[in-house]
Amino acid sequence: MKAQPQRGDRQTATLVEQAQRVMRESRKLLEQREAQLKQLEQFLEQRATIAHEILGDTAIRGTPL
Repeated sequence: MKAQPQRGDRQTATLVEQAQRVMRESRKLLEQREAQLKQLEQFLEQRATIAHEILGDTAIRGTPL
């Protein structure tokens, strides 16, 4: 009778370990995606700034003095 609970305990321990590994991997992937999103946001902000500067320069040059 005692063998059954030990087996269940081992299975439970194994499942807990697997769940912890999955959680660590998920956290790692989430952190990577967040870093990628931050890079993309910075890239888009830089491009918007460049576009704004170009349009501003064009408008200034196009204005008669």
